[in-house]
Amino acid sequence: MPPAWSAEPIVFRGASGTSGGRIGPSRIAPQCLRSWLGPATAVALVAAGAMIFEVMTPQVVSVTLFYVGVILIGFSFPQPKAALALALLATPLIIVGYWMAIPEGRVVWDAWMNRSRSVCSVWLTAIFVWRIRVLQQNYSSSRAKSCGSLPLSNSITTQ
Repeated sequence: MPPAWSAEPIVFRGASGTSGGRIGPSRIAPQCLRSWLGPATAVALVAAGAMIFEVMTPQVVSVTLFYVGVILIGFSFPQPKAALALALLATPLIIVGYWMAIPEGRVVWDAWMNRSRSVCSVWLTAIFVWRIRVLQQNYSSSRAKSCGSLPLSNSITTQ
């Protein structure tokens, strides 16, 4: 039985059965796809929940909690920049949510002020998540390097 992931080139065949050219080795391992599948599903569900809640609430109400939740799911992705990408996803959703919400006779600037606060909250959360993930990666890589160079006798000396 061949391994689930190999460095063999992927060849696409047309309807006639002839190959249309070699594309090259597949660079995406199934483990990588599995590590993205769960968080991506969670992002889609929370974003859909935010949009549904937007439709059911007045324009002046911004659903910041849902959008910050989308960003916090960025902790589950393997790359630190995923939180920033999720903020890029959430920002237009916040803006579009204004037009999806129930119109109200209030002042328009109040609703847009709440939306701008939501955008600021989302980006602040995204920067924090990104920074924490970068620090985690740096810590784990420095710990791996230092663990490899520890002496075999690990004794504690007191003064």
